[in-house]
Parts: sequence; C-alpha cells; structure tokens
Amino acid sequence: LRGHEYAVLSIAFSPDGSRIISGSYDVTIRIWDATTGAEVCAPLRGHQSHVSSIAPSPDGSRIVSSSFDGTIRIWDATAHTLGSYNGPITASPSMAYSPDGSKIAMGSHDGTLSIWDPTTGTNIFGQLRGHHDAVSSVVFSADGLRIISASSDTTIRIWDAATGTGVLGPLEHDDP
Repeated sequence: LRGHEYAVLSIAFSPDGSRIISGSYDVTIRIWDATTGAEVCAPLRGHQSHVSSIAPSPDGSRIVSSSFDGTIRIWDATAHTLGSYNGPITASPSMAYSPDGSKIAMGSHDGTLSIWDPTTGTNIFGQLRGHHDAVSSVVFSADGLRIISASSDTTIRIWDAATGTGVLGPLEHDDP
C-alpha cells in the first residue's frame, strides 16, 4: 500500500478485518480498504509529530493514536474526524484497548505503563512502574482482567487491569 511519505511506525486491522489503519513518521494516520488497498478517506491529521502507535477500539468506532508531540488523540473511525479527547502523554510505542473498550493501556519510552479511560481521558492509576526501559508492547487478556507488558529491559510483567497492581513478574528473557 502506498500513501505515507515516510516510515510506518504502527499498523492494525479494524476489528472486523475490513480496514487497515496505519500511523507514520509523516504525522498522518491512513485508513485503507483491506480487500482493495484503496484509501477510504483523506489522511487523518492532528498530530504535530510522528505517530508512534495506533489502536482501534473493539467495536471499531474509534481509533486512538499516540505521537511524539506528547498527545494522544481519539478519532471517530466512521466519520474520520478527531474525537473529544486530546491528552498530554509521553509518546507510546504500544497501545491496546481492553476487550470491552473501557480502558486503553499505553506503554511508554520511560519504562512506565498507564491505563486510561477513553471516555474521560483520565489516567486511572497514574504511572505503573516495574520496567527499567521502554515498554515496547502491551496487550489485554481476552477476558480483560490482566495486562501483559514487555520491555526493552528483557522483562515481561503481568498487571491486574482492575487495580493496576503487578501480579507476576518480572519474567526474564535471556538471549544467548
């Protein structure tokens, strides 16, 4: 698929698999038809710096994006317009919606994890600390009760999504 002017940093399928969503160094988010490869709308513009991570909501109605400009933005995925929340953050290399759409987990370059309410823009638990380097990946369990975070410090941690407390880790990964 061609359209971005610079490197793509994040990509995802819409929950129904009909769309591909990409975020790029060119400060845009693009939405593509997964069957034809055609862009379905004009590029989404709102960030002032590289789009570091994107994630669609479980129902496909919203897209959350993070940028090196220190903001997150929530977009209406149907109208292709900027939603209601623009919050200050540290650029997130990885984000994930909870299965019910009530929370967004965000990993950070400073080694912290934060959990946000996508409706109010509230950071629910503050900064969750446990990693010593960038949190490169976050994912919710299928039941939404746990969050797994992976870090450049070679560790994996498991968190309770309801309380923000660590429940397991660090699980260490050794490279020979």
